[in-house]
Amino acid sequence: MRNRQLTSGRRTLLWVDIADMRISERAQRDHDSHGALSLIDKIVQDFDPDRFGTLTVNYRDGVFWVVDGGHRLSALQKMGYGDQQVQCWVYEGLAEDQEADLFLDLNYVRTVNSMDKFKVAVVAGRETESTVEAIAHNVGMAVGTGKVNTIRCTTALVKVFNTYGPVILETTLRIIRDAYGDAGFTARVIDGISRFVANYENRFNERRLIAKLARRHGGVTGLMGRSEQIKQAYSVALGVAVAAATVETYNSGRSGGNLPSWWATAEQREEFNGDEDEQGTV
Repeated sequence: MRNRQLTSGRRTLLWVDIADMRISERAQRDHDSHGALSLIDKIVQDFDPDRFGTLTVNYRDGVFWVVDGGHRLSALQKMGYGDQQVQCWVYEGLAEDQEADLFLDLNYVRTVNSMDKFKVAVVAGRETESTVEAIAHNVGMAVGTGKVNTIRCTTALVKVFNTYGPVILETTLRIIRDAYGDAGFTARVIDGISRFVANYENRFNERRLIAKLARRHGGVTGLMGRSEQIKQAYSVALGVAVAAATVETYNSGRSGGNLPSWWATAEQREEFNGDEDEQGTV
């Protein structure tokens, strides 16, 4: 590093050797996914020094750790500029969790995908995301982008946790896991099953529900097909329709011990006019 004019506690604008910079695998978003690699390629293709912006780094343990601008750094390295300098906003002495927290603050209003924000928030030690990840682990699932035993829809998880609390979230994930496996972990299914669990919390038998959902014709696809019909018929949000279809499934057959219809109380009827939430479809 040629310029060591560092200031602890506040940022300083410096030219930093690219060779001295590193990207944290935990405090930064994923740089190896297909989407990240495509973004890096686009930065290379459209490279304009006047519009490149200023990277934000933290000097810790002899290394400049990138807090914001990892894709741009990767693009510079890909273009063969690894022996050059780049202008950066430099912090000094932040711990890794503080780097993650700063990343979230810097990207609060930017388009950063929900998974990246979730994973960085866990590193930053933020209570909601850390607890949600722990709940997923409790039921043998991971929050991430893997193909097996993985839940991708972080927005839905956080919404259920914030709305109903940890017990409802864990029960919801356990039911979906045992009834449908990985195929069931979509935002709409998580939303609908959580509504069911919260409403009938002490009145349903979990083993019976899992068995009924698993045996329903078409599995999770059949549940969602019926939910779409209910959504159209009653003009409700899809999550509400999934909850209503779940009650129908639970009450199917002649096993006795049926639950009241989803529409049986004034509280549920008020949800007829509920707005569709912004959770995405995964």
